[in-house]
Amino acid sequence: MIRLHGYYRSSTSYRLRIALELKGLDYEYVPVNLLKSEQKGAAFTSRNPFGSVPLLEVDGKDYVQSMAQLEWLDEAYPDKPLLPGDVSDRYVARELAHAIATELHAPLNLPVLKYLANEYGKSQDEIGVWYRHWLARTLDPLEARLAQLGTGDFLFAKPGFFEVCLLPQV
Repeated sequence: MIRLHGYYRSSTSYRLRIALELKGLDYEYVPVNLLKSEQKGAAFTSRNPFGSVPLLEVDGKDYVQSMAQLEWLDEAYPDKPLLPGDVSDRYVARELAHAIATELHAPLNLPVLKYLANEYGKSQDEIGVWYRHWLARTLDPLEARLAQLGTGDFLFAKPGFFEVCLLPQV
């Protein structure tokens, strides 16, 4: 039994929903309301000390951190792989997906945006400037890299690891 504990607007939860669907895996969705800080409660943090979504529960075992979860899914359920078979192609998929996860997602997630508003008193317009800066700082080189690679509709023949990370972010 697979349960995905997530928030519907969370890009990391969205990554897992896409991956589970692409792999054709049945799962139960368990909503966690980030706006009510349900992920910070003792019941949730006892399972995920990071206090973040998604939490992937499989056969009574908990898995956290979306990028590790995606790779674990590919290893635990090898049918319909997200990562390509060739080692060089796997590198490229990871290179681009990790650019999104580490350079783009991190400065644009809800806790950071709330921190800018609450701790530094930044207005929504100022936060918008921050947001657009980090989008351009990552998406512009990402587009250049894709142009170097000469990709088509997908990085490879079908949606996979990279697209699972890209789609929720854009």
